[in-house]
Amino acid sequence: MSRRMIWKGAIANLLVSFLWICPPAVATEEESRFRPFVDLVKQADAMVTVRFVVKVQMPGIDQEAESEVTCLSIDPEGLVLCSATELGGYFSVMARLMGRSDAPIRAVPTDLQVVVAEGTEYAADLMARDSERDLAWLMLRDLPSDVRLPYFDFSAHAEPEIGESVFLLRRMDPFFGSAPVVSEARIAAVIDQPRRLIVLSRPEGRMGMPAVAADGRILGLVVTQVPGSDDGQAVVNLRSRSLPGQPGPQDDMLAGVVLPAGDVVRATELARQVWAEDRAEALE
Repeated sequence: MSRRMIWKGAIANLLVSFLWICPPAVATEEESRFRPFVDLVKQADAMVTVRFVVKVQMPGIDQEAESEVTCLSIDPEGLVLCSATELGGYFSVMARLMGRSDAPIRAVPTDLQVVVAEGTEYAADLMARDSERDLAWLMLRDLPSDVRLPYFDFSAHAEPEIGESVFLLRRMDPFFGSAPVVSEARIAAVIDQPRRLIVLSRPEGRMGMPAVAADGRILGLVVTQVPGSDDGQAVVNLRSRSLPGQPGPQDDMLAGVVLPAGDVVRATELARQVWAEDRAEALE
């Protein structure tokens, strides 16, 4: 056997050994691509189930209905964040859709019960509500001092950049065991009216979901934005109908947009302040 053939054989053996020890970079890239899905599913324990009775009062109607929605634990000591629309606010949204934004409608969530990940159920109070931003906060009652709930940290948030991936976490219907599901979209736009909002590349109709960046930081909360009676042309657009198969104004208003995490943090701080002041007045 010539020296050249021995040399080629040694190189081939060395190359095989190298490839065996060091797998292709493609596998690592693929793993990192799907890592946000895996990491976000692990945070599903910070999603809580809120059961309540909504009391609806409007001309000719006075009734109660039981409901159940998924909300987020945002503090280890029992603070829960919901979409105000999901927490009974859909009645006023429907009134606006029907051109009755000035109708005297009251939809009050009562008998609030929050079921945390490990199955314990706690009574809760409606702490505050911000209908313009589609936010509502609940505070758990009688949470033991030694219990720390898993939570989404909105204070460590990411800034949106157009084109970036966004990962959304939701729970399926109880029929499917309320299984956590992660979906992916892109940031299609960042707009300033009626306030700063993140627009996704595809409609996302599950309000109250967390929107998370690829590095795991919170981008914001999926909410709905519907004009009020004083918003002029926007109300006219909301009532208008598009041709079949064509997008219309309602698609933009009801598809679900993301309220940036920074705005959620500021609104939460104000809600805490108002809650503390109201409790102080009640004790006087």
